[in-house]
Amino acid sequence: MNAAKNILFLGDNAGEIVFDRLLIETIKKPATYAVRGFPIINDALKKDAIDVGLDQVATIIDNGAGYPGTVIEMCSDSFQSAFEKADLIISKGQGNFETLCDTKGPICMIFMVKCQQVVQHVQELYSPAIPVKQGQFVLACPSEHLK
Repeated sequence: MNAAKNILFLGDNAGEIVFDRLLIETIKKPATYAVRGFPIINDALKKDAIDVGLDQVATIIDNGAGYPGTVIEMCSDSFQSAFEKADLIISKGQGNFETLCDTKGPICMIFMVKCQQVVQHVQELYSPAIPVKQGQFVLACPSEHLK
């Protein structure tokens, strides 16, 4: 994380974004914070990010899409550009994990495992030796990005 110069956060639920602001303030690095382009479930929108002052600590963008998760090819060109330029992506939520888990790149995933199928997929991707249970939080990140 220390080497990252262009950090992209992929937000999740509207109720969590105040904590995301605290994290961005703590890491003291330039950051871009991406929210949903349209209302979907309880995910954060640009208005939510502005309401909690995220615009004071990060550049706020929306992904141009109204789908759970982040389906890159369905997102706006400006979001895709930010995604490609990021040297560290911090992706929150199981929906983002489900849509980005096979994406190559500097992506750290933070999410709660909500079903057995995701438990199995996490173990296939990362390590069957590490027990993961439904209801647990997972931080899945290539080790070179934790430095």
